[in-house]
Amino acid sequence: MRFALVCVLVSGVLAALAGGAGGAAPGPTLRVATGPSLVIVGAGFEPRTVVRLRVTGLGVDRGATVRASGRGSFTVLFDGLGSCSILQATATARNGTRARVPIPRFLRECPPPPPLATGMHTAD
Repeated sequence: MRFALVCVLVSGVLAALAGGAGGAAPGPTLRVATGPSLVIVGAGFEPRTVVRLRVTGLGVDRGATVRASGRGSFTVLFDGLGSCSILQATATARNGTRARVPIPRFLRECPPPPPLATGMHTAD
C-alpha cells in the first residue's frame, strides 16, 4: 500500500513538472494514473484554483473538491474504486474551465466484461 501511494505521488509530481515545462500548456488536462485504486491527475489549471472533480460509472457517482497547486496540477485518489469502474471523469474549475478524461480511454484500456454462462440471458 505504501509503495502504491509513493507511485501515485511520484506520478503526480511528474505530471506537474511536465505541465510546467516548455511554456504555457494548451489548456487543462485530466488523465487516469495506473495503480490499484482510481487516481485522477489534473494539470494545466489556473494555479491554486478550486477544482470540482466528478467520476461516474455503473453504480458509481463520486466527487471531490481540491485546490490546484501553484503550478495548476492536482492528484486525487478515489480509494476503493478501480480505474475501470468508471466511464467518465470531469474536472471543473471555479472559473468554469473544464477538462475530462476522453471516453475512448476507458473503451481502449478496460477489458469488456466476461461473457454470460451458457443458459444465462440478459434482461430485455
